[in-house]
Amino acid sequence: MSEKIEDSIVELLQNNKEEMFIAEIAKHLNLSSATVSKNLGILEAKGRVISRIRKPYKLYRAKGLLG
Repeated sequence: MSEKIEDSIVELLQNNKEEMFIAEIAKHLNLSSATVSKNLGILEAKGRVISRIRKPYKLYRAKGLLG
């Protein structure tokens, strides 16, 4: 199931083309922020997403998308 969530997050980020923060992703996918956060950490470790901090948020985008 976690792999399905990971794929859903990456697909959303690819389709959105803009950086998103955890709460936005959670809202779009109808998941808890904790679930999204956990899976984003996994995706970042796998190199599938990239993050940057823009206080007070940590923004995420799919790897390979320039923005």
